[in-house]
Amino acid sequence: MPYRVDVSPSNRAVCQDSVCKHLKKTIPKGELRFGSWLEFGDRGSFKWKHWGCVSGKQMQALQEAAKRGDGFDFDAVDGYDEMGDHPEFQAKVREAVELGHIPPEDFNGDPEFNVPGKSGIRSAQKVKQLKAGETSEVDDDANDLDGTVRFVRRAQGSRQLTFYLL
Repeated sequence: MPYRVDVSPSNRAVCQDSVCKHLKKTIPKGELRFGSWLEFGDRGSFKWKHWGCVSGKQMQALQEAAKRGDGFDFDAVDGYDEMGDHPEFQAKVREAVELGHIPPEDFNGDPEFNVPGKSGIRSAQKVKQLKAGETSEVDDDANDLDGTVRFVRRAQGSRQLTFYLL
């Protein structure tokens, strides 16, 4: 199988999603990740993504590989059986394989891209904006009792600009 699920053993692997790769976002140690096998010359290696950066097309391929009659054989998913000490990750994999896409609460892309068979996780325009740091996001946890809302605009690299509106 050209795909593998795994628990990240370190904080070194950079996610291969185009935006995450551009921003050099690593996959934190102990997090669920998704690998795609890539061969070069006479060798090969997995290229890793955050679990939330997996496309519908990749999930559909994983779903087809695990399909057995009317159900699924999750042990056919490479790496699944090795996550026995992480039942919460096994549950996430089972749910995603059954759905054919990443559950919405875990998905890092645009909701309209989180469907079985869909390539990519964001529109080309959104990718350009994210790489350029031109998008704004509302931090829902930043609502204060006095009604202050914090807006965070991500800039290039790890810098962030924060604006407070009263």
